[in-house]
Amino acid sequence: MAEAQELLLQLQKDNRDGRLRKQELEELVRGLEAESESLAARLQDLSERERGLWALGALQTLLLLPLGVVALPLLYLALVNPSALRRGLARPGSDAALRRLRYTLAPLLQLRARGLLPA
Repeated sequence: MAEAQELLLQLQKDNRDGRLRKQELEELVRGLEAESESLAARLQDLSERERGLWALGALQTLLLLPLGVVALPLLYLALVNPSALRRGLARPGSDAALRRLRYTLAPLLQLRARGLLPA
């Protein structure tokens, strides 16, 4: 009888230890699930940020492309034939065009000199 009693006590102790271990494992699983959800949300945020940065990089490339299209031929021209570049940029208009412009703007310049137009 004493042996059966000891066996029963041992089984009860093992059962209690098993329940405690099960509770510990359940708490551990809940913690891991929460961490997994947190990491999944962080991964989603990083993916969205990466897409945004990729789009920004593509936009910058598209905006700088026309500058390269204009700048590279000018650089080539400046290195290969600098005199052609100077001739092309020397004067945007003729003397006659500048005289006409001065004649047209003279009344406005007089108004500005009298303080009737902002400087």
